[in-house]
Amino acid sequence: LRARLVDVEKGAAITAAQVDVVKAPTISGLLSSGGRSTVYGERGITSIKEAKTIQEIKVQNFTFNLIKWQKKGDGIYFELNVTSDQDSWLGMYLYPRNIHRWKKECKGNTRIFDEFGNEYFANNIQLGNYVTKGEYGYSYAVENTLVASVPMKVIVSFENFSSQAKSITLLEIRCYANNKLFSVQFRNISITE
Repeated sequence: LRARLVDVEKGAAITAAQVDVVKAPTISGLLSSGGRSTVYGERGITSIKEAKTIQEIKVQNFTFNLIKWQKKGDGIYFELNVTSDQDSWLGMYLYPRNIHRWKKECKGNTRIFDEFGNEYFANNIQLGNYVTKGEYGYSYAVENTLVASVPMKVIVSFENFSSQAKSITLLEIRCYANNKLFSVQFRNISITE
């Protein structure tokens, strides 16, 4: 049995191990169910298969799932899960600059456009436990290592968003992995409540 312990709130891998387990009926039932109720809490465990995906985009060896959006004050944020088909390092950045650690001159901004053509630049990106403006990230970029087939939570936030906007024509997230710059583009996202 190959197992990974994942923080369900943050989508970050905590540990991984491989062990031999006798496939008794109880173990077989757990493995085939995909999720089960908690013993001590009121909420059940939701398997990733059950999480509602608004849109899915595949780029390189990564799959990005847009899970939800939320307006908060004068801002809006988008929650995604990113999964890799192999153990992979992934970087995301807010705006163009020369990132010496990556040995790359990054171009373009992580941004959104509303239906009126207004462009908004991201003010923060969280990738697992790392945040662009936190103690674990740069002020302009964030990076983390993904474990194969384990989703990691991504939150991209924007400030000063128009209260009149009802749709996002483009959400573009700038990334770097496998020695290549690339962008993930989600289009035509309805944001009516």
